[in-house]
Parts: sequence; C-alpha cells; structure tokens
Amino acid sequence: MSTTAAGTVRPRPRLYIDGVELECGLDAEDPTVPVILDGLAINWGRDDIWDEPNTTTLTVALYDRAGAWAQRIAAAQAVGAQVMLYATEAATSFSHLVFRGQVSAVKARPRRRDRPDGEWMVTLTVADPTAGLGNATVQAAIGNTNTWPHETLRARAVRTAVQVAAASGIPDAYFDPAMVNYRVAPWEVEGNVRDLVTRLYQSTGASWTYVQHENVIRSVDRIVPRARGLLTLRRVPAVGDAGHIVTVATAPGPYDPGSSTAPWPSATVPACWAVAEDDDMEQTKTQAITRVVVKWHNWANDTGREIHTVLDDPTPPIAGRNELVHESWLSDGLDVDPMIYRLLARATAEGRRPLHPVITYDTDRTAGGFLDATAARRHLTPAETNGLVSVPGSPFADWLVYVPIFRPSGGRIEYRRGRWHITYTLQWLDLDFDGVPDMFGWGQLGHTDRLTWAGPDTVLDESISYASLENVELPATWASDWT
Repeated sequence: MSTTAAGTVRPRPRLYIDGVELECGLDAEDPTVPVILDGLAINWGRDDIWDEPNTTTLTVALYDRAGAWAQRIAAAQAVGAQVMLYATEAATSFSHLVFRGQVSAVKARPRRRDRPDGEWMVTLTVADPTAGLGNATVQAAIGNTNTWPHETLRARAVRTAVQVAAASGIPDAYFDPAMVNYRVAPWEVEGNVRDLVTRLYQSTGASWTYVQHENVIRSVDRIVPRARGLLTLRRVPAVGDAGHIVTVATAPGPYDPGSSTAPWPSATVPACWAVAEDDDMEQTKTQAITRVVVKWHNWANDTGREIHTVLDDPTPPIAGRNELVHESWLSDGLDVDPMIYRLLARATAEGRRPLHPVITYDTDRTAGGFLDATAARRHLTPAETNGLVSVPGSPFADWLVYVPIFRPSGGRIEYRRGRWHITYTLQWLDLDFDGVPDMFGWGQLGHTDRLTWAGPDTVLDESISYASLENVELPATWASDWT
C-alpha cells in the first residue's frame, strides 16, 4: 500500500540579485551560464514564545563560472546587493514572494583546489530589512527635546513607524486596533530602532514579526481559536496503488483584526510526512511560570510613579515561585490589568506545555510538491502569522492528549536537490472547546465500501490515529468529496 499524497503545486525558486534573475540548478553541459543557484536556506523566527524574533536570513549557494562575483567583491559591490526570492509555478499560476533583503556577507572558494581559475563556490548571507533596525539610532524628531510625550498608543506607534521606515524601508507596523486610544508614558529617546519596536509591542503584551511578502511588521498576539471546525477530513489524490487518501486538513487561521482582511493560510503535516530532528520533548522552568509582574508608570492619575502590578497563578503546579517580569509603556491601570491577565493566561495555558520537537517536512512525501496553493503559502511564509499547522498522528500530542494544532514560531525553509524541505519550531495553541463535535463513527464516515486497506480507490493516511480524530469534524461537503 502506498499513502504518498500527490502534491498539486510544485513551485521552483526564482532568485533575483539587483534585479537580475539567476539560473536555478547546475547544468554541467552548458558552461555558458555564468552564475547558477545551487541551493538556499532561510532561517527565521524564535525558539520560545517569550523570546523576541531574530532577523530572518537567507543563505544562498552559487556556482560562479565567469568571475562575476570576483568583480563584485573586488569593487566592494557584493555586500549590500538587493535580493528577492520568489517561489513560482507557471502551470498553476502560483507566485509567492518568500524573502527580500540585502547581502550582508559573502564567502568564496575554488570548487576544485587544483583549478583555482575554474568554477568558484560563492556563499551569500542575506539579511531581511529588519537587520537595519538594529543599526539605526532612534531620533527624537520633536523640536529640541529628547523625550516623547504622554500620548496615545496610536501616536507612539506612528512615531515608531517613522523610525522603522527610515531605518529599513518597511512602511507599516500594525497592532491591535482595539488599543489605539490606550495612553502611554513619556519616554526619553534612547537605543536603536529594533529595541524601540520590541518595546512598543511588549507594552501591549505581544511580540512582533516581519511578513516578507507584505513588507510590514505585525503584532503577534495571543489567539484562542475555536476547536470546532479547526480540523476536518479531506480526500486528496495519492501516488501509487491508492487513488486517494483520507487525511486531516487544517482550517485557515484567524485574521488579524484591523490589519488583514482574510484568514491566514494554514497547512497539515501528518506525522508520517515529518521527521522529528530531536526525538525528545522538553519541559523547563520557562513552562512553569507562576507569577507575572508588569512594571509601568502611572500618568493617568499620578505623576509618573512606578508601579509593579503582580498577578499570581491561583493553582500553581509547583511549590516555588517562577516569575515573568514585563515592562510596559502603558500609563493607566485600566489598560494594564487586561494586559497582565492575557500574559498570565498565556503563561498558564499554552506556555505551560512542553516543547514539541522541531519537525522537518520533505516534499518528497507529497511527490515533490505541496498539496495545494494554500499549503504552499503557509510553508513558504517565514513569519509568525496566524497561519496554523496541524501534525495529526504526532505521538507527543497523542501521549499528552493534546489537539495537534500549532502556530509555528520559527523554522527553516530549504531548497536542495530540486525539493523543498520545511522545518518548524512548533508552539502549542490554547483552544476554545465550546461546542466541539462528538467523535463520529464508522457509519457516519460514509462511503465506507470505498475505503480499503490497499487501494485502488481510497485509504486512510497512515498518520491518522484514534487520538488525532478526537476533535475532527466531517465537512459539510463530505458526500460530494467522493464524486
């Protein structure tokens, strides 16, 4: 029996350096092509929900046959080159901007030591626009004063966006519009723009991410999606003896209020498609926070007195105290209170769960492509959006009796030997179980006469386990899915 799904979208990378597209794939029989892309890898995100994101970097491997990069390096024109990476497929009209940035470092060596005048291997390290944030000092830009005034969060965000645009070219920075009228304390201008961005989002109890294809910074807020309807069954084409596979599918992730108008693409990576890079699940004191402390200055009904608002877990899992200390610009206790409750909820719900091992999905498991365009966009978006990933059949989720739904917070996107390899750092979600469906039975599954163990029509994906079906809902179109 074969349960390899047939991917319907097979995009290839298209790399542009200073507006010029490079050939993809080494063609030893055609030495006239001067520079060839041989492989790439993107590293993005953060390891833990309490960390701040790292600058996303792209590493590119090139073969230079004509000395083009020798000329660039000699003229000091290598570092700073503009890079754009797309994933496209003409047959399906798929096109997605995966990465943008500037070359920050270059290495070169002869491909063969005995022929230094022949082909050279050139490795580029490319940093996305957020790298510029750490290299730019915040400018006061308000008369002759170095202090930003007591103002609304919207006004502070506008000042921050001006600094971000000047430092990086990123035109917009979004946050929850429900907070626009919150008041923030005066701030003496200091530090770099990256620290400024972090301070802005930390003040609301959130983090931030840079979305490459939109060229914007977005807030990473806590989300608690409804479990009902989040996971459904799907019948997809297969490769081999089975004509189709019944597998679990993930509904789109929620949109960002006020800053996006559609749900974020989500994807499913059945456990049998993935390899756990580290077989160990881990839990540390980071997952045992029992107290949240928020430091802020009261300007709403005082003169800026520093206040430490404390909130304890009423049912702590450990006897000792483990604090999360948070600083905020918010200047009114009425605004601080809901923020600290959100922080404690995050710390005591999804933040208390052990870390799922990092997983890697090789598109060879889906016949060299992605299941569809939606999955391709989720897998090829190196940002912590509201796009979700489910891993049905995960032994770690089954063992802990958790729904295998995650919001990826980081990872790696690689293209080598003609295939995409997607690695995810997985962060659990807290779910709303109101109205979750009952487990459906074999009879409700329908068309059971066409479900077989070895084909030729339809088989269950080998990752499907009893536990992974607990919160799965049959779609309304289930009957027509079999036609």
